[in-house]
Amino acid sequence: MSNKEILDSDSVRARMIQMEYKEITESEIRRIYIEETGTEPPANITIYSSEDFPELREGDYYSGFDGSAIHFYDEEKGINQVYTITRGSEGNEKESWKAYLFGVEVV
Repeated sequence: MSNKEILDSDSVRARMIQMEYKEITESEIRRIYIEETGTEPPANITIYSSEDFPELREGDYYSGFDGSAIHFYDEEKGINQVYTITRGSEGNEKESWKAYLFGVEVV
């Protein structure tokens, strides 16, 4: 089993995080990985977005969570790694309780 992190550099992780604020896609993850490392990603890539789960955005318990998980998987190579990217508060939450952090209004 491979214990080496797929996203093992600060620059590649930073670029992946920036993608969360745009449209994060498997092809963009692959492109960034190749640009940063000079090689193809060593595993299959699946992206899970909070937008893919509408049940998380409904009801009285809606938390405002927004983010994605990037899953690298290859059974033969022993790779099974997940990187979670969460988003912070954004301007459209200004009128919401979610715009408060530890009693301080985030504007």
